[in-house]
Amino acid sequence: MKKAIKPMLLAYTASLVMLSASVASPNSIDTPKTGATYRSNIYTTEGSKVRVFVDKDMDGPVDIYLCKGQRDSMLITHLGRREKHYRIQLDLSKLDDGVYQLVITNGIETTTHKLTLSTRPHQSYETDRLITLN
Repeated sequence: MKKAIKPMLLAYTASLVMLSASVASPNSIDTPKTGATYRSNIYTTEGSKVRVFVDKDMDGPVDIYLCKGQRDSMLITHLGRREKHYRIQLDLSKLDDGVYQLVITNGIETTTHKLTLSTRPHQSYETDRLITLN
């Protein structure tokens, strides 16, 4: 009877060791080591508007923020993993004058575009807004 128990105990121990090894090393498919590769273009247009174009690979998400200072940030959009293209025209006419940043990030790499908004008065009742993109 002892001879029959030893092979079963050995088989049970081996399967337990294999199970613990598979649990100890998680599958790395769900956690990418690099973010989605993306390309972005920013253009200013007339009338206090900025156009933003983002093209990305389907490797992961990309977030786009508009920030004024370190604490004031607004999420414009979150591009999911399966989204490839994003186009938007931002109307900046309601924002106060100052320095803003358009931030595009995949969580690992970040691209920052500096936007300076300044209003200059005219002789008439209308004002023109100047947008400087650095």
